[in-house]
Amino acid sequence: MLHPQNMKLCIAYHSPGGNTRSLAFKLAHRLKEKEPVLIDLEIEPLPTDADLYLLGFGVRRNSCPMAVLDTLKSLHGKRMLFFGTAALGTSEEYSARIRNQILAFLPEDAVMSGLWLSRGSLSEEGRNYFLEQLSSGDHTEVYERMIRECYGHPDDKDADALWEFFRTFISEEK
Repeated sequence: MLHPQNMKLCIAYHSPGGNTRSLAFKLAHRLKEKEPVLIDLEIEPLPTDADLYLLGFGVRRNSCPMAVLDTLKSLHGKRMLFFGTAALGTSEEYSARIRNQILAFLPEDAVMSGLWLSRGSLSEEGRNYFLEQLSSGDHTEVYERMIRECYGHPDDKDADALWEFFRTFISEEK
């Protein structure tokens, strides 16, 4: 278990649709006593002086964005926990695919301590794709379910689940 009382924490995220940004801010709020650095990877570079990185992203086209993967090369010897939002689901098989993709970009001396995925709302592009598929008549119930299950995510339950995931790695000073 990690004890960050003296550790510098960095919460960094890539979130064009805003789903992962929402979770990053909620996580930063819960960790406010630890004074984490909060970084939007679309605006500013990742600092290299943190002891623990909490890296968030929205899954796009079944993969972790290159903007996140490219930042990993600067994190030699660092420990990282990843969190993401994925409209297409959070199954173990899907998570394993994303995890393997991240591991391929991770420096050899860095440590990936975990990956947590939540449902995310569909981007406009994704929603239009599913609506187009619905009109074609193929796999109608699958696409209807996907649209329905993504609605309203990430929500407070997702933020609570993310917090519980990180609590397995971080013990707060009481």
